[in-house]
Amino acid sequence: MIPDAPFRHYNYTVEFEDEIALDLFIQEKGFRRVNERERNGVIKINYVCKEFWQKDIRCTHKLSVIRKGGILSAKTTDGGMPHDHTRRPLPLLNFDEKNRSQSTSSDPEKIEGQLHEIIRHSAPDLLAKLKDAYERKKREQEKIALKLFTKMSSEKQKSILSTYGCFDD
Repeated sequence: MIPDAPFRHYNYTVEFEDEIALDLFIQEKGFRRVNERERNGVIKINYVCKEFWQKDIRCTHKLSVIRKGGILSAKTTDGGMPHDHTRRPLPLLNFDEKNRSQSTSSDPEKIEGQLHEIIRHSAPDLLAKLKDAYERKKREQEKIALKLFTKMSSEKQKSILSTYGCFDD
């Protein structure tokens, strides 16, 4: 049995029979992986709602998945209910026209130039970490897409493959 002491504010428990069911649940609820750790053969993966970082929404729902002995158990803070992502009005700020034009830049070339400047002055190890994180996220998305693709009917698979020119009748 998994102790409930660290999960006091988690109010909904779900058990999954396989990783595909877990991935579908995560996609449906809109969670994003934050971290993963392993201790004594128990793997714990923490997720937060994808809207967690939005300033005007700030959804604080979390998901904690524990893999122990082939059993996937998840606890959430959402009570099993859908997340309410209504946008709150942003606070009114008193900008004069000069500050407003300086604070918001909608010129994509200027933004791209600033981004290249930041990258140029970044440490190589930081760039390597960013690249590694990007590739890891890409592999994770590809794995989820492959799982979903394999669950589709063969007719649907053929339709998708023919759409992209990968399948000839």
